[in-house]
Amino acid sequence: MALWFAEELRRHLRWPGNLGRSLPRLFLAAFVVPSLTFFSRWWTAALVPFLLLLLLYFAFFRVGRRSRRAAAPAARATLWFLGAYVLLLPVFWPPEYRYAAAVGLLAGTGLMLGGEVGEALWGSSRYSLFGRQGTLEGDLFALVTGFASLLLALVYLSELPVRQGVLLAVLLSLVGLLVRLVTPSDLGHFTVPVTLAGSLFLLSHTGAASPLLVRLLWGVALSGALAVLGLRWRALSPDGAAAAAGIGTFVLAFGGWGWAIPLVVFFLTSSALSRWKAGAKEAVRAVKGKEGARDAGQVLANGLVAAVAAALSLFFPDRAGLLFLAHLGAVAEAAADTWATEVGVLSAKPPRLILGGVQCPPGTSGGVTALGLWASAAGALLISLVGALLVGPPGPATAWRVAAPWVGGFGGALVDSLLGATLQAGYYCPVCAVAAETPRHGCGTATLLRRGKPWVDNDLVNLAGTLAGALLAAALAWLTGVAG
Repeated sequence: MALWFAEELRRHLRWPGNLGRSLPRLFLAAFVVPSLTFFSRWWTAALVPFLLLLLLYFAFFRVGRRSRRAAAPAARATLWFLGAYVLLLPVFWPPEYRYAAAVGLLAGTGLMLGGEVGEALWGSSRYSLFGRQGTLEGDLFALVTGFASLLLALVYLSELPVRQGVLLAVLLSLVGLLVRLVTPSDLGHFTVPVTLAGSLFLLSHTGAASPLLVRLLWGVALSGALAVLGLRWRALSPDGAAAAAGIGTFVLAFGGWGWAIPLVVFFLTSSALSRWKAGAKEAVRAVKGKEGARDAGQVLANGLVAAVAAALSLFFPDRAGLLFLAHLGAVAEAAADTWATEVGVLSAKPPRLILGGVQCPPGTSGGVTALGLWASAAGALLISLVGALLVGPPGPATAWRVAAPWVGGFGGALVDSLLGATLQAGYYCPVCAVAAETPRHGCGTATLLRRGKPWVDNDLVNLAGTLAGALLAAALAWLTGVAG
């Protein structure tokens, strides 16, 4: 009856076809609360959705090819939604858990349908991500409707205070939107409700006693959003985005907000600098052998040491102050090295090797310019200042709290340049007659090793640089006693 009523509404209101075919899922979601109340056993509550799932499945594959092609997105979405329905009912059937299934299905429907409404009525900024076609307007409307449906369902079904419901609705709507972004449109009708129900269950039963879990979900939501933004900006490759989301989640979960914010500042400023005058940097990227988008190796080289420091702070809380400054030193070094590369390459004067002062082509590892050194110092200083502001109000030790990660960041960048000029493998392309940093040049030609060790690549040098930055910052903090 619900499906028939939805179809009649679509026909008489003359809604867009792709939007009108979404109405059945709204009516199916409305069946959630009664099904949890009226039935005494989970299998009786799941029987009708399961039978409908089988009916629609066989009906979908029995229609003609042309009809199936026209109705495929809505039909697959309804099938996935029914699959989530049938899965969540038995999992969360105990009375004290049922609200998780209800909220997940109702709010998941609100978020997914909100996105479809936004795309159908206002969507113009189209993009493709992980095989999914979407629009920015649809994503924004999905976030709004997801938050509204989550808040209403949480306050009504779980009897939470409004303030706590708002915080949970913000967090869960961000998590749901991220899941929607990284899964195909049809599959999202399964993954979003299941994720929301599972997240709410974990938060409700362990969140009060485990701030780690709350920070973990915030980390997934926010670092995932930044990773998607990096993909949209073409600052990150797909595997680089996955690595960035993992590093960000790790740092926020184990360290907290104060540890994550400097990492976010590094990502945003470095991505902006990478896009700044990108056309003038193409020759340097040809030498590096990598495109502008950072891959997983580059992301891990820049963020792994910082993430390890955050994890250690959880197991050694008495050394958290020292580890935080080491974390800042690692992030400051990553910023210093990136700023030096992105700004220094635009220098009017050619770079010179840090050892010997011999002039070298732009982009050569170990090559430095005055402009690049100033940019390196500025990048490290920015991260250090952000970190000092997060520690607490200004005081007598503030100058040292800024100086320790700044010295670590700038010093680590110099170590990076020294390793790049000595140990890092340097190659030469005989066809293009240019320097390269990879065994195979962008033209496809196998390059010749001219200096360094073949197993020391740019990512390993960057990792060593961030480690040097962390150790220098920790050593200075320990000597001055500012870390406690």
